[in-house]
Amino acid sequence: DGVAWIPQSLARQDIEVKTIVTAAEKESNLWVPIEIRLYRPAKRMPPDAEEL
Repeated sequence: DGVAWIPQSLARQDIEVKTIVTAAEKESNLWVPIEIRLYRPAKRMPPDAEEL
């Protein structure tokens, strides 16, 4: 039992088969929309970072 923040894109299949459930519906005032953005330096980074 517990609570976790998981991106919906990664949890979609588990939500569909009811392995996990959402804590709040989008229409609820408990729903918190989050937008994640990645910013990078103008200079080239190591290959692993560039691949991300």
